[in-house]
Amino acid sequence: MPGLRSAHPKGFPLNALTDQRGNRIEYETPDEVFDHFDRLYHFYMDVCASKRNHKVRRYFTAEIDALIQDWIGTCWMNPPYVGIRQWVEKAHLESLKGATVVGLLPAWTADTWFHEFVVPYADITFLRKRLRFVGPAAEGYHATFSSIVAVWPRAAAVKSQSARQITVSVDL
Repeated sequence: MPGLRSAHPKGFPLNALTDQRGNRIEYETPDEVFDHFDRLYHFYMDVCASKRNHKVRRYFTAEIDALIQDWIGTCWMNPPYVGIRQWVEKAHLESLKGATVVGLLPAWTADTWFHEFVVPYADITFLRKRLRFVGPAAEGYHATFSSIVAVWPRAAAVKSQSARQITVSVDL
């Protein structure tokens, strides 16, 4: 796909941070967040996964490079936050080809990617609490930022009463 290329080197785990020594640490979506949205959307594919942390039976790893693959069905996306612009652009483009993409993203509302690919094309749900991502340490990783769930295309968004318990939806 012209203009899109993976920001991670082959073999770099998706959804990764580095510790103080520069070692890569992989974090994953909290189960309660994924399970809630899986009940609503019944995911077919996890487009940002590893062999260790995939949430769906069908998944793309860093070695497969989801940015150059076709996404089909209803996809879960918790992308690496470095180079996130190309992931939200890909989500939008894949939705134009028929996929539904549900993305867990940082609520970085001042960033250009948010205004170019999320606001105009996705349904946006702000999560009420900061997340604790699952990681190698018992306490995981406590996010220092708020999160959103974006659904491309906007028309595919499911609104449920149970979502009100953990989210605040915004209609644009």
